[in-house]
Amino acid sequence: MAKIYTYPTTSGGIVTLRPNYAGIGDMLSDRALLPALAGVAEKMRGLAEAAAPVARTGTHRGRYKASFQVVTGYRAAPHRRVFARLQNDAPEALAVEYGTARTRRNGPPHRTLRNAAHQVRGL
Repeated sequence: MAKIYTYPTTSGGIVTLRPNYAGIGDMLSDRALLPALAGVAEKMRGLAEAAAPVARTGTHRGRYKASFQVVTGYRAAPHRRVFARLQNDAPEALAVEYGTARTRRNGPPHRTLRNAAHQVRGL
């Protein structure tokens, strides 16, 4: 049996919640959510591309900025879920996001994806 949660209301009453976990699972696996998830991921993509650093020199200038992509899909196991993921497949993506021993001497990591996620949460 599902746990029962009770919460007081501002008007002095009490609200009782009995979660239906099967229903929550059905909601999280509903393919109708894909357009909304993809929309949020596309907003994140725009923010990440706008904030992405571009190397001043070298043969791969702009590669990191041009390598963001949104991937959507359905995961069947271990838990059924629809998803939208923003990823960057440039070889230097990990170094830009998290830094390296050498780049940390020049300042903190750039954290492009993390910052885009935090910004889109506030929109």
